[in-house]
Amino acid sequence: MTPKELILEAKKAIKANNLLLAANFYTKILNKFPKHSAAKLGLSKIKKMSSNGSPGIEQKELNDAVNALQNGNFQTAIDFSQNLIIKDPNHPVIHNIIGISYVNLQKPDKAITYFKTALRLNKKYNEARGNLGSALLLTGNTDEAIIQLERTLEENPKNLVAWNSLGNAKKLKNSVGEAEKAFKQALFLDPSYLNALNSYGVLLSDDGEYKKSIKQFERALEISSTDMEIFTNYLNALAADEQTEKAIQLLKESSTQVSRSPRLQLLMAELQARIGNLEESIDLLTKLIRQEPNYFEAYRLLSSIHKFKESDEIIIKMEEIYNSKTLNINDTIQLGFSLGKAFHDIGEYDKAFYAYKRANQSRRQQLIYDSNKFNQTIADVKKTLNKKWINTVKNLGDKSTKPIFILGMNRSGTTLVEQILSSHSKVTGGGEVPFLNRFCFKMFNNLESWKDFNPNSFTKKYLEQLNLIDEHAPHVTDKMPINFAWIGLIKAILPNAKIIHLIRNPMDTCLSNYRNNFDSAGNGFAYDQKELANFYYQYRQLMHHWYSLFPNEIFRCDYDKLVSNQENLSKSMIDYCNLSWEPGVLEFHKNKRTVQTASIGQVRSKIYKSSVSGWERYEKHLQPMYKILDQTGCFEPWEISSFN
Repeated sequence: MTPKELILEAKKAIKANNLLLAANFYTKILNKFPKHSAAKLGLSKIKKMSSNGSPGIEQKELNDAVNALQNGNFQTAIDFSQNLIIKDPNHPVIHNIIGISYVNLQKPDKAITYFKTALRLNKKYNEARGNLGSALLLTGNTDEAIIQLERTLEENPKNLVAWNSLGNAKKLKNSVGEAEKAFKQALFLDPSYLNALNSYGVLLSDDGEYKKSIKQFERALEISSTDMEIFTNYLNALAADEQTEKAIQLLKESSTQVSRSPRLQLLMAELQARIGNLEESIDLLTKLIRQEPNYFEAYRLLSSIHKFKESDEIIIKMEEIYNSKTLNINDTIQLGFSLGKAFHDIGEYDKAFYAYKRANQSRRQQLIYDSNKFNQTIADVKKTLNKKWINTVKNLGDKSTKPIFILGMNRSGTTLVEQILSSHSKVTGGGEVPFLNRFCFKMFNNLESWKDFNPNSFTKKYLEQLNLIDEHAPHVTDKMPINFAWIGLIKAILPNAKIIHLIRNPMDTCLSNYRNNFDSAGNGFAYDQKELANFYYQYRQLMHHWYSLFPNEIFRCDYDKLVSNQENLSKSMIDYCNLSWEPGVLEFHKNKRTVQTASIGQVRSKIYKSSVSGWERYEKHLQPMYKILDQTGCFEPWEISSFN
């Protein structure tokens, strides 16, 4: 609305004796045009009309609003403060209180306007600026949030909230080092600051530093033993550190707290599933869904470990909710992927696809992904990590044989292969180690930084990550699929590391991505058929590039052949890794190690063949994807002369 239209609306509100609404209209104008005389005059009139000759806001009235805020009565704080706005629309503290209350009510979009108003009224209101930065971060405006937070800290370097929010913003921009500095600065100023302890713990967990993150969460729980978010993050870190049994025991000891918290009940079910107790997990989820029928994350976890049957009443329940209720974007995602899986299991493939399609469209809206930028990154990888550069650094790394890289497209069988290999007595499954991928993406955001690359320092840090997983194991796997992009770096600085590349039918691979909701925001390509096909094409082209540079050095593992003849291909893999054969690797489904990927249910079962050529059930719905893969030659057989 234009200022003129807003003024007309304000006048109508005054006539209707809705002074608060009128004040909001005038405030909107002044936030964009601070010198707008008519809006200033309008607020002045409202103040006179509401005061009836009284001196304005009394300290007791302001104290009531502050006390409501401090006691967690956020809606009451808003109600008190909005009454005070009518008395004095130009009091910045009131707008800040309302903004904080809306943030705590998980409505940061509403809070932003109030923080901006507080700053317009007092440009030096440092607390309001820091709060604005934090609210912008919660709404996804990361770049603008960083600007406001850095300015806040220039004005007041002791603003704890701003340091913590800046750390979280830098983390979202993949600036892990800067994020760590921000969290550490907050903790330097106040070692007992819970938000920073929690944020730093999450950062360390995301970076694979589980033991360090556990210490952060334990410090935080010593200060506040009942903080559910910190407790949940602590349990997840324990599970990631192969201490799932301890996490489960802690949950059992907190039975009263668990009984009141659907989130902790969900976590218990997830932890049981991670260690292979699928029946117990399914039972817990079934009870949770009965208790909380609108807790859609429970449906999603259930769908990942349960094979639905036509007789399952839960399918009817999910379909009724999905078709009759107005769902927010996150619920649409959770329930859509769950319902798609249910219909898939019972052979209703048209219904399954439409549920998947709606869920994918919603998930795509949440994520930032640019196909053109990814294409450029792949081009930069080929240009930068070329034969000349590799030869320059190849003798400066480490001769360690500890790493075994398992890589390829998501959903190509990397988790299955890791489960097979980690069933060997000499191999520990490390899961998806994020260190290498995060480092490389950061470096490719600034190509000049490769000139200062230190191979010794890098390999030392990477091997430290593997030692944190298992210091004594001869081999630790790293099954981060996207590591296919960095094979040139791996071969240069870890020449003795083994690399296993998973190959799978392009359509089966892409469909499996499309049917899954990944926790990581880094898989933004997976929710749109055309973007998914483009990603696959770029992956395939880059792999051909690596095979030409490193002929007969990368082990090709064909997923379709693995599921049809597990023993022969497993023996070949074991031999490639210079390991002696152990029949136990054929019993991989009995492996009790924690599994944390979308394959959580599949790796607890024996190998099945139903996923081979499964895309044909959805063929008529997948033409956008099929056409791109066909036009770019992705259905052509791989050139195998350079395969190991």
